[in-house]
Amino acid sequence: MRPFLSLCVLLAAACDAAALPSGPLSGGLALPPAGVARPASPFPPDFIDLVAHAGWIFQATVTELHAATEPAPPPWADPQNQWDLEKMVVVRIDQVAVAPLQDELVLGSQDTIILRAPPSFGVGFAGYFLVSAFEVGRSWVFTEQGRLPANAVPWDSFAHKVNEVRRYLFDRALYDRMVGADRVIVGTVQQVARLPGGVSDNQPEWWQATVGVDGTLRGPRPTASPYYPVRYEGSGNPCCIGMPKLHVSDHAILLLYPDTVTGLSGDAFLIIDPLDLQRTQDLVRLEALLGAPPEPPPL
Repeated sequence: MRPFLSLCVLLAAACDAAALPSGPLSGGLALPPAGVARPASPFPPDFIDLVAHAGWIFQATVTELHAATEPAPPPWADPQNQWDLEKMVVVRIDQVAVAPLQDELVLGSQDTIILRAPPSFGVGFAGYFLVSAFEVGRSWVFTEQGRLPANAVPWDSFAHKVNEVRRYLFDRALYDRMVGADRVIVGTVQQVARLPGGVSDNQPEWWQATVGVDGTLRGPRPTASPYYPVRYEGSGNPCCIGMPKLHVSDHAILLLYPDTVTGLSGDAFLIIDPLDLQRTQDLVRLEALLGAPPEPPPL
């Protein structure tokens, strides 16, 4: 992050640049000469998209070129023919900014990256890699989404920018989900019941909750009844672990969509996306988000 700016710089930035002379200001500060561009950003223009598509983001040092830490997969396991030693490098994981909780990386471990093109660098190159998974065995094999040389920006600044972008991406997804919902309410679950249907480990098991409406953030307010029927996946089967669940006495913010998924008769709402269930502690933030769509952070 840039250091804290003095008040005079903040005031100067708020003024019309055309009305301010270049050269020294009181206190010894100076404005850049007219027409001088800001320093180029170390982050590529598509950095937000790269972060959005990367499952892991880390700093690593290249230890081998045209090599891999795992044997080549059989052809059926590589339908897009991504395995190509000409484009592969072995790296040592130095620092990690982003990794799934269930698939954390061990610092110092040796893993493989399939680059987007043959490497133009040598052994010892240190970079920030944004990658997705190709396969995992005793080590990971990743496919590259993008990278920056580690000397382009300090690690702390890079990791901060990654987290800033991820917060924006989350807020943008939440905003879009709220705006797309039929209504957004604060409610309390009064009762729950399993709906008719078969039992399977690989299919959703639909339940229905009766939710009392305590407030409405977006959409029409209830008229005929202060209760809404809300369907959800209630089994916890492996297929559906990430889907939101409801329990009696839950007090939460719900993003309600018409049920066009379950195929069950009767009008009801549905929560199915993890974003559809939010904590009431975040009420003020969600109200602010609805009032002002998030803007992407500057790069």
